[in-house]
Amino acid sequence: MNGALVGKRVRGAYTPFEVTFPSSALASATNVLTVRVFDKAAFIEPGHSSPNSTSSIPLGFDPKVGGIYRPVNLRIVPRERILEVSVLPNIQALAVSVAVSDEAIGTSTLELTITEKETGTRIYGPILQSVNFDRSKFRGLNISISNLSLAKTWTPEFPSLYRLSVRLLGPAGGEDSRELEFGFRSFTARDGKFFLNGKPYFLFGAGSPPHYENPPEAVARAQLQALKQAGVRMVRFAHEPPAEFWLKICDELGLLAWIEGPLYADDGPYDLANPAFIDQASQEMTAIIRSLRSHPSAVIWSMGAGNCMSAARVDEGFRNATTAALENLVKSCSRFLPSPAYVVMPDSDNRGLLPSAVEDWHVDSGWYEGRLADWLPFLRQWTLLRKGADAANPPWVSSEIQSGYSSAGQGVPVGSTPEITATRMRIGTPPDDSAALLEFQSQRIRTLLEQARAFRDPRKNRLAGLFPFTCANWFYNPMTPQALSPKPILEAVGKAYSPVIVTMNGMRRHFYSGEILDASFTIAHDDIKAGTITTSRLVCEVSGLGGQDPISAQSEISSIGYYKSKSHSLALKLPETPTIETAKVRVRLISSETEIAGNELTVRIGNRAVCDPNPKDLAEGVGVYDPQGDLVRFLEAHKFQVNPLDNLTQLNQLQGLIIGPDAYDHYIARAWPSFEKWIQAGGRLLVLAQEKHESRWRFSGPYPGDYFASSPEGWPSGIDFVNLRIPDHLLFEGINRKDMSNWGNTGVLATSVLVRNDSPPTSAPGVRRTLADVITSSNKAGWGDIVYEYALDEGQALFCQLHLVDQAGVDPIAGIILRNALRWVGAAHRPVLARIPPPMVPFKAPLVGSNRNEVVAKEAGSGPNEPIRAVPLPNAQFETGTFTDQAGTRLHGIKPKSPNGEVYYDLDDRFWFDQGGAAEIQVQVICQKPSRIRLDYDSSDNLLGIMSVAKRASPRKVLEVGVWKILVFSVPDARFANRQYERCDFRLVVEEGDAVFGPITVRRSKS
Repeated sequence: MNGALVGKRVRGAYTPFEVTFPSSALASATNVLTVRVFDKAAFIEPGHSSPNSTSSIPLGFDPKVGGIYRPVNLRIVPRERILEVSVLPNIQALAVSVAVSDEAIGTSTLELTITEKETGTRIYGPILQSVNFDRSKFRGLNISISNLSLAKTWTPEFPSLYRLSVRLLGPAGGEDSRELEFGFRSFTARDGKFFLNGKPYFLFGAGSPPHYENPPEAVARAQLQALKQAGVRMVRFAHEPPAEFWLKICDELGLLAWIEGPLYADDGPYDLANPAFIDQASQEMTAIIRSLRSHPSAVIWSMGAGNCMSAARVDEGFRNATTAALENLVKSCSRFLPSPAYVVMPDSDNRGLLPSAVEDWHVDSGWYEGRLADWLPFLRQWTLLRKGADAANPPWVSSEIQSGYSSAGQGVPVGSTPEITATRMRIGTPPDDSAALLEFQSQRIRTLLEQARAFRDPRKNRLAGLFPFTCANWFYNPMTPQALSPKPILEAVGKAYSPVIVTMNGMRRHFYSGEILDASFTIAHDDIKAGTITTSRLVCEVSGLGGQDPISAQSEISSIGYYKSKSHSLALKLPETPTIETAKVRVRLISSETEIAGNELTVRIGNRAVCDPNPKDLAEGVGVYDPQGDLVRFLEAHKFQVNPLDNLTQLNQLQGLIIGPDAYDHYIARAWPSFEKWIQAGGRLLVLAQEKHESRWRFSGPYPGDYFASSPEGWPSGIDFVNLRIPDHLLFEGINRKDMSNWGNTGVLATSVLVRNDSPPTSAPGVRRTLADVITSSNKAGWGDIVYEYALDEGQALFCQLHLVDQAGVDPIAGIILRNALRWVGAAHRPVLARIPPPMVPFKAPLVGSNRNEVVAKEAGSGPNEPIRAVPLPNAQFETGTFTDQAGTRLHGIKPKSPNGEVYYDLDDRFWFDQGGAAEIQVQVICQKPSRIRLDYDSSDNLLGIMSVAKRASPRKVLEVGVWKILVFSVPDARFANRQYERCDFRLVVEEGDAVFGPITVRRSKS
């Protein structure tokens, strides 16, 4: 004060405090009060890496900085004064808490008045009453007010606010007053649902506003208003609690608030086993609660975010300490947040790892990767309503469906890894259509939300809330009052959050003319104001096909109650089209001749004669290498004459070669020197698939019952969106960018991603250009090449990761791409191999028929043409050779070199691929000491979930040493779907001792 130190405070980011100073510190005229805040880093203790590792440092969103970033008020008050007024609301009832200063302790007089804020109508008081404040009870007093029959409830639809006026007349005659705005409401969580004022209420959420960036209040209001207009009902203030003006705006607009404490795991790990730290955290949370709890919007309270998931990746002791600390914080805070006014949970993103009023899962990859077709299977697995009298059924929400990253560069590329992908989504890189990219992702979020709403069924599941999560400048960019420009994602969220929606369930985007469009729709009703929708009709219409009249079908729909959904199907025959045309499928729900909900989808309808490949597309000089057989069967069904490649000497007669799906394998890799010389001489190589690479929605941690960071069975995989980089290439002739936008959603998907700058195994320099790529992961360099062309001297290789064959028969776009690919590979001139001095590398492709009962690898899987191949991996290396036993028997064998004693094997897919059945694996082994050998095989045992990829058979003991012995493993439930590492089917493991694995046989069993 006036330059003299009058007090200091070391602890507490949120706890209030008072400073008392003598009157001698005051000047006679103007007084200047200065508050100085030091950076948190100044408090780091020796040996600690960050401030949050010690209990003596204030908590907060960013542990490495400090400052005043929230509004500060200075009030001049009398000595006999009111310190705090808070309310605990209910429906037509109120509990008022008043705390006073020491000088007001004793008998005082309180006057209470309640008026409606909008009209000024008084519904209570003024009531004068004599009260006695007790120092032992926090200098406070609780007053109950009931039977307020004129009170209107507060809801997002009708945010009725009231004003409580409190006037204090102290023992010495001093006077003070406070006013508080509040609303009458209740909010509970039970039986898989949230209840607002006693009625089930689905949370149309959004998160998170930039409340930690301290925007001007005008910007905050504009952002929240836009969310409200988009149908948002609840806002998650993530990672730390908001300043009070955010909640004041939510109160006025009608937005529920999810308030998160400052224990954000990314700023940790916190010392949750330290009692002093937990005590401080409890004080901080209590202070936050006392300052914000009277706002009617503040209904869900969390102690922090991500702590359960972070702890689950560490040792059991840390997990237990974290669980105990969070549960104790919940107990401590619940004293100030009692039911039925509030819901208190230990941690956001808790995933059921500890008891919680709300089960919350963060789905980080909603924006970037994962097929939409896998979204509903994921929800079915984790939102199931549990049965039994003792079953806990907390509502299930995803409070973070990732919808993008913050625009840190405000339209300028930023160098961080996540921002590389995010920036490209915003502004693109030539020749991207950035507007189309952002529009696709926006519609993707809309589809996720709509599908989840249609799936919600309180009789079967606990799905109760959805929160597309994004920094606010994905909604608006930049964050200034003059330029609040909503992004397409906000418009998409608004459509998904219409009170009543009609969803199109899994509808394809590409059709052949004349097909029957059998469309399934779901109506989801969440309009709390409308009540039951009585009679209505559902109308489906296809229009926009040249000059043709629209075609339509309709059906009557029975009544639909609030918080319920109803599914229905309609069928109509698509008209004939001369080529391939764009049409619009529109569905409307009509009641009393008024459209109350609708949806539409742009589709492509093609003529088979135009879109299907035909024999003239395949030149005579083109061969096919297709051990899986899918491509050959497809071509033969279309009357193509194929030249199967089974020996490299055939290259002398070929000008083009097609390698079929899943056939760019170890055989081709070993023979690549021959292919390289053939391409250099002018050949064209079309590779329709690489080795399968698992590209899945990122699973960011463990799940109930397992503490490993692995993906559960059924976790979404694959990629929907394909971005054409060179759309005028022959491969994409006749199609446009939008045809590829939902490529994976209809089953025609990119199952693998080519590593950027990864070229064929060639020693000669070539020219590579990307024709199409995909968004792969938000936490990596996020764009993966999926189609690229590699020019090598006179010839070219086209590597295409689009799975075409399975869906080419039902998808005209797939048919066109396959037709174009056949034309491309046949457009080469015949290579003149006689000019190449080096001899061709000997190579003979394996010939394994799927009708044979057994396959044998006589060279232990190390031979060049064996149907069972031992695959060397970084952590499973081996050495090959010939090994002779004591009896003189000499066999080829492979000896594990890794500490785990593992050898992985890949079984030829033409013999067995992705089908259930009994199998027998026979292997000859020689050991130098008593040993134990185990088989881990790809199983069809669904009860094992993800672990079915490596089901363990009973180990076999080898007691006789120095001789070749035969071990037989009989397995009843083989699958062999290439699901182990590097697409392998089984592995042999030396559990004890040592072993050399020799010839190996796999045969089909009858039982």
